[in-house]
Amino acid sequence: MDVIKHKINDLESELEPWRKLGRENEALETQLYALKRQLKRMEQRQGEMTDEH
Repeated sequence: MDVIKHKINDLESELEPWRKLGRENEALETQLYALKRQLKRMEQRQGEMTDEH
């Protein structure tokens, strides 16, 4: 999960100049969205596993 969090931070850093210019980089935005969803699912699964034990 730490790897995904690191990738999210990297992508947000890359996107920052684009956002400041009022523009979008669709490829990076899509990657960021997908990683955030993946991280959320992993956290939910980990929470479910913790609840079971």
